[in-house]
Amino acid sequence: MLFHALVMSTVVCLALAGALAVALARVARRARRPSDGGSLSPVCRQHFELFQGEPVDEAAIARSRARLERILSERGPEAAEASIKPGLRFVSEARALAEIGTVSAGRTLERLLERKLSGDPLEMLWYRLDLAGALRALNRSQALPALLRLADESPPDVPLASYLAAEICCFIGFGGILKNPTHPECPKAKRVLRQALEGLRQGLDPARLADARMGEMVEFHWDSDPRPDDPDSIRLLAEALRITRRIPAYEAFLPDSEETREAWRLQASRLTVLESEISGFLQQCVAPLASRLPTRDQTLELGILKALDDIRADAARWLIPLLSGNRLKHRDFAISLLSRSRDDGTARFLGMWIHGHVDPGERASGRRGPSPSPGEPKFPYEAALRSLKGHASPEVEELLLQAACDPEAAVRAAAVSSLGWQEPIALDRVRSSLAAARTDREATVRFAASAALARLGERASLDVFRKGLASADPHQALLSIHAVAEENLTLLWPEVDARADAPDAIVAHHAREALALLAEESMPPAEG
Repeated sequence: MLFHALVMSTVVCLALAGALAVALARVARRARRPSDGGSLSPVCRQHFELFQGEPVDEAAIARSRARLERILSERGPEAAEASIKPGLRFVSEARALAEIGTVSAGRTLERLLERKLSGDPLEMLWYRLDLAGALRALNRSQALPALLRLADESPPDVPLASYLAAEICCFIGFGGILKNPTHPECPKAKRVLRQALEGLRQGLDPARLADARMGEMVEFHWDSDPRPDDPDSIRLLAEALRITRRIPAYEAFLPDSEETREAWRLQASRLTVLESEISGFLQQCVAPLASRLPTRDQTLELGILKALDDIRADAARWLIPLLSGNRLKHRDFAISLLSRSRDDGTARFLGMWIHGHVDPGERASGRRGPSPSPGEPKFPYEAALRSLKGHASPEVEELLLQAACDPEAAVRAAAVSSLGWQEPIALDRVRSSLAAARTDREATVRFAASAALARLGERASLDVFRKGLASADPHQALLSIHAVAEENLTLLWPEVDARADAPDAIVAHHAREALALLAEESMPPAEG
């Protein structure tokens, strides 16, 4: 389930004091390698221990320093780089090079950045964090282009990726790139800063806001006069605005050090003072962004769609003609944005579009209709059904009830998940359909039905989620917290609010984030 994947990816990043061990245990479960029978790789285990405060092996660093100094003086950076192998010694060798501190040592670290040191994404991230930390200790800003490229190319769901992004933001030269919109690395810098800011929502230690001077970095970019049609700028500023709304919640997780708190407040104030200006600017970005579609650049298209999603845009009047003409490559994402439209014409379009490609009644009776012609893309039926959650009419409700009986589980789950967002028109029929779906053979359909019934206030379904929220098991509590946020179960707001002060820092953080998400969901969409 989507909310389960979200928990397992976000808990990975949570390193709040007092709860780090639990968070890293979650990481460990994701980092198991089939090649060694399911056990955690030694390198990941080593780094988890260091991450939790285990003392560094100073003797190992001293031995590595002596060896590498000799190789650098006799044979140069190429030989030093070739002598360093992946494994448990890597972290001490990276730190040794930082201690050596010469130009040759810096070049060796840069050369190591370009090597594929492991096929395990998490292990590879640890190696890059070792190198980034060493390069930053050397103040080697020459490495920024390579680091920005590596961070920008990393899959977004790699555990702890926001830590690498935050480390890169700490480089002294990073702000200079953001100040200059014509700098060739500026687009990557915007994306990396956005990832670091997003990490704060996912569990990155809030103190990193000060360490990486993120408020100052956002201010630098704002002062560079960002364009209202630039998706990278829009996504960065939208994320900064989301962080600004969460600043009071983050302060509770800061360490007791007054110096740290003061540095954090300074960076937070830089965001707060820009809040009104950024909010007003983003409201004006819907039309400039949407007007750039269609484009032959698929990466740009996806970036524009994500930017429209980040600013909660109602872009139906631009997207509907493009979807009708099959002029978008990322159709599923574009369709999902239509759920925010409040125009009756959007619901009519979706209904007519679905009926033009699919007969839900025939499919429910077991007749699926003709298959797409060779080369013709499959109709995005599930995405279209999910986008109907934002619309209410007798026609939409009838379509969803028919699709809820589809022979394909994914279609049933999509249809059921779009019920219960508004008061049903045929209440008894909707409740009966959801009750049947709650006994479906597929878990995804059963979950969607329980969530829909909970949205409609059914006590039994609400009690299931309440039990999970109150669970003493942090993992179960997290699953329930994310389910409440993802499924917009506002009736359970008080129960989530109660967990926001939980003694488990991980649970408390995610409860506060869920409350912020519920509040954002209630905000009206931005209109062009």
